[in-house]
Amino acid sequence: MANRLPEKPDSADQGDDEARSRDGDRYLAIGTLHLHGNDLAELRKIASENPALAERIIEQRDHEDARANASYRFGVVSSLILLAMALASFTFILVWAGLLATIGLALATLAIAVLIRVVLTGEWSDTSWFGKVVKALARLLGSADV
Repeated sequence: MANRLPEKPDSADQGDDEARSRDGDRYLAIGTLHLHGNDLAELRKIASENPALAERIIEQRDHEDARANASYRFGVVSSLILLAMALASFTFILVWAGLLATIGLALATLAIAVLIRVVLTGEWSDTSWFGKVVKALARLLGSADV
């Protein structure tokens, strides 16, 4: 384990800023995981005391980084698919229903989305028309607290 860590910089290298900027910072690269600076110093200290623990920490961070990368890639692909579906739906509705129906459908969809957000986040006021509707609906469903 300890042989995989970069060596400490030589004291003669401390004054050579040009050489350090050419070489870049020292880091440990494992797949897509890159450990820099303080992480390496702490890992070096742990490796000197308990190499198995340092190896396990690296494996854990590597798995965590791999999961984060997989989640990010899944999110990008899902967003692209959703965008393609939205554009295809918009084009289909625009062609078959016409411009005014498409604008009306878009406005209705946005209004429904805003109402759902308002209900789920609780941002409505008790004195607004929407608050009165929600109160009446709650009473109709049997809530005595509202």
